[in-house]
Amino acid sequence: MRAPSIAIFIVTVILAFAGVWEYVGAPVRIPEIVLPIVGSTREIPAFLTANAFWLVFLAWVLLAIATLLPHTKNKAGSVA
Repeated sequence: MRAPSIAIFIVTVILAFAGVWEYVGAPVRIPEIVLPIVGSTREIPAFLTANAFWLVFLAWVLLAIATLLPHTKNKAGSVA
C-alpha cells in the first residue's frame, strides 16, 4: 500500500464531505445555474440528499483503490 495521488485524495475528501454534510442535513445553498445541456442545478441538493451514503462509499472505494495502484516511474527512472 502507498499514499494515493493528491488529485484522488482531494476528490475523495470532497465526495466524503458532501456525503456527510448532506447526511447530517446541514443546509447548503447551491446557486441556480442553467446550462443548455445539463439543465438547472435545482435538482442537485435532492440528489445529494438521496445518495449521501453512496457518496461516502464511493469516496472510500476510490481511496482504497488508489492506495493499491502500483507505483509509476517517471522519465528519469525513479519511482514517483
